[in-house]
Order: sequence, then structure tokens, then C-alpha cells
Amino acid sequence: MKCSLCGLEYDENAVSCHAACPLARHCTVVCCPGCGYQTPDTSKSRLARSLRRVFGINHAPAPETRGHRCCLRDLATGKTGRVISVDTDNEAVAERLLIMGIMPGCDLTLVQRRPAIVVRAGYTELSLEDDIAKAIVMEVPA
Repeated sequence: MKCSLCGLEYDENAVSCHAACPLARHCTVVCCPGCGYQTPDTSKSRLARSLRRVFGINHAPAPETRGHRCCLRDLATGKTGRVISVDTDNEAVAERLLIMGIMPGCDLTLVQRRPAIVVRAGYTELSLEDDIAKAIVMEVPA
């Protein structure tokens, strides 16, 4: 499994979320050993199976159309891309970006480059430092 927040690859069967949790044996939450990001394991969740059955949700992955990858700093002004990962070793920066809504899967539009890099995430505009913008990996539609 690959963590969608920090990008660390790990075996979800070898990781226990919280050893002191009384539900640890039947827990359906997988925690990343690198950053602690919690992801539900839908294959073990009874609720997820029930919802798929009731609503007829097919769990097959959607067909992907991939564009090219670049860092946010290299994105053209006015272009929109989807965040693939945040490649930083600084946990405080990763957490601050997550709080501001910049996480894998969200769409960002580069509004301006100078004097500071300004991006739009939904209806929010944020100013980012150059090194932080360099750490955000984007996928831009072809």
C-alpha cells in the first residue's frame, strides 16, 4: 500500500494502527508508519460491503487518463492540475498543507508566479513559498 499523504510504501498487513486499541484485532483502519495518516481498509469493513451491496456500487477502478507530471512551481500560469503527492520531509509543512486543503487528489490552479506563487484550491487562494511549491507533485491533463 502507498500512503496518499507522504508517499511511503508499506505492507498494510504488517502494520497495526494502535496497539492499545480494544478494536485492534477487528480494526478496519490502516495507519501509515511514516506519517500516521489513517486510511479505511474497505475490504475488511462490514459497513463498506453493506453499502456496496445496497447501492450496487461496483468496486472496479475507473479507467485512468494520465497527463504529464510536474511540480507545482513548473505549472503554467492559469493551468489546473491534480495533486499526486507532497514530497517533503518536514512534517509541519505537510500538516499545514493538509489543513489548507492541499492533499493528494485535490485540484490546484496556478494563479500567479511573482512576487509569490499563488494557487487556488476550490474557492480559496493561497500564497506558497517556492520550495514548498517545488515539493508538490502535480498531474496535468494532456
